Amino acid sequence: MTIKYLAAVLHGPRDLRVEERVLPDLGPTDVLVRVRAAGICGSDIKYWTTGKAGIYEMRSPFVLGHEGAGEVVAVGGAATEPRLGARVAINPGRACRDCMFCLTGQSNLCTNMRFLGSASTVPPVDGLISEMVVVDARQCHPLPVSMSWLDAALVEPTAVAVHAAQRFGQVLGARALVLGAGPIGLLLVQVLRAAGAACIAVSDLLDDRCRRALNCGADQAYPANGSETRDMLRTEAFDVVFEMSGSPAAHALALDVVRRGGTVVQVGSLPAHAIDIPGAALMSKELNILGSFRFASAFDTALRLVASGRLRPAALESQQFDLVQAAEALECATSAEALKVHITI
Repeated sequence: MTIKYLAAVLHGPRDLRVEERVLPDLGPTDVLVRVRAAGICGSDIKYWTTGKAGIYEMRSPFVLGHEGAGEVVAVGGAATEPRLGARVAINPGRACRDCMFCLTGQSNLCTNMRFLGSASTVPPVDGLISEMVVVDARQCHPLPVSMSWLDAALVEPTAVAVHAAQRFGQVLGARALVLGAGPIGLLLVQVLRAAGAACIAVSDLLDDRCRRALNCGADQAYPANGSETRDMLRTEAFDVVFEMSGSPAAHALALDVVRRGGTVVQVGSLPAHAIDIPGAALMSKELNILGSFRFASAFDTALRLVASGRLRPAALESQQFDLVQAAEALECATSAEALKVHITI
């Protein structure tokens, strides 16, 4: 029997069409999920505005979206969990589980990764801004009955924040600076607070984002207004600086204001071209620079944190749109006033 569904397909920059598609056959370990909520991420916005995100450029139309949750409506013959009707958050990464990275706990670096809503492979992998999605059963994480669809859709970006904190390591008692108070930056503030950071400071270009950071648990918030802020941040002796914006200027600021022997964790997607790094400071301050890419085993940790109530993902939720308004939702997400825009289906 042919089953059709609607999906928001990106054909090029600002060319998104809600189209009817035919459901593929389920593999033995696949499940079919009816998507109930999908969040719009920074990479979705970059694909929408430019056709590329970081080093990944779209070469053919695909469905955006990698933050989402829904209910299982069909199960492949060899899949025992989740069961039909289960409410699940979807881990967008389908790793091979056989390469050296998967076998050593670094599945986020899997060279055969297929990631929902991403042009990192050719052809790209269709994502979650869609009525239906077929995923491997192991990508589905059962939800508590009490968790809303919107909170469930925020588990994935929470996992990105958890992984960034794990990359640094010993958060307890640390003095941390978060550069960029977008959705993942604000989630990171909450993760750091839950992990026992001694002091959390945030800097952002927008006053409203600074206020939100304080509401999310930051101790201090600094407007990113040039040399005055830079001078103040230098005096704080931060053990770790998380760069969330993907701005070369913010990356340089992180290296400048972190304490001697400190660590900079690069979370934001920097441009594909080369950027300047102050080599003398890197050497003389004995700095550690770490990359943080997506997440590995952090998804279940993020789900537990959201379910426990220790995090408040609802503080990030702003506008909601229907699937047929997907283009409007993406355009809304580009505005400075928007924070976390969701498509509810």
